[in-house]
Amino acid sequence: MELSHIGDNCQSTICKQLDFLPFYCTTCELTFCQEHFISNEHPCSQLTKTVEFPTVRSSTKIPCNYQNCPVKELLAVYCKYCKNFYCVSHRSFLDHKCEGKKQEEVKKLEIKEETLSKIQKIAELTSKNEVPLQKPKTAVKKQSPLVKLMLIKQKAKGDTSIQPPNRFYFNLILPKSHLKHNTPFPSYVHSDWIIGKLIDKLSSSNNVTNNRLNKNDKEMINLFNGETGEKLEISMKIKDVKDFKQGNTLILEYSESDRVDLNEYDNV
Repeated sequence: MELSHIGDNCQSTICKQLDFLPFYCTTCELTFCQEHFISNEHPCSQLTKTVEFPTVRSSTKIPCNYQNCPVKELLAVYCKYCKNFYCVSHRSFLDHKCEGKKQEEVKKLEIKEETLSKIQKIAELTSKNEVPLQKPKTAVKKQSPLVKLMLIKQKAKGDTSIQPPNRFYFNLILPKSHLKHNTPFPSYVHSDWIIGKLIDKLSSSNNVTNNRLNKNDKEMINLFNGETGEKLEISMKIKDVKDFKQGNTLILEYSESDRVDLNEYDNV
């Protein structure tokens, strides 16, 4: 009985025997017996063929937009307020001192104050049960305390070692003898500092002569409340001053009087 048509001969050059159940090599596409079907045993003609893979282009890193930060990130963080990209360290609007966020907050506060003002006017008209015959003249728009404080915080200067939660913000008016006495200076100090320490710090940082140790001077330098004109007690903490809160004005002046005339100062 002829069986030559069944199976196939091993394609290995050292074998060639007939195998009824030959193995097919998927690499070189030839048939082999059980002993030589492994590619390392043929040896397989396609086993050492070099396979070229496409070159992958390197991804572009995005530089951080915060001041002189040298960091570049593959996945930089996008700030929706100022529309810039930042590294992980500067991703927060607080970390990169976002001007866009500050402007948005000021705008929100102005809208809020304007809305509250309109509601108050409507309430007053309703309570009086009368409607004015003509529009009143437009009054000078007084800046909201919240907006004023926000603007002071944006430009305030002080001891950077003071942590933000402990900062007390205000506008500072320099003595009338100073060249820049008409310009309010946004400033901040530690809320636990006493008035005596404020006088020392503010005089030093603004090039104002501090004469408190000179007993020959009749007019010692003092701090006055820009809201009431009253002189502040040297030993009192700034946060405990009566009728004075963040966003108000302090006046640094050479005077021993208990009060200064606020009419003599601009921007108060």
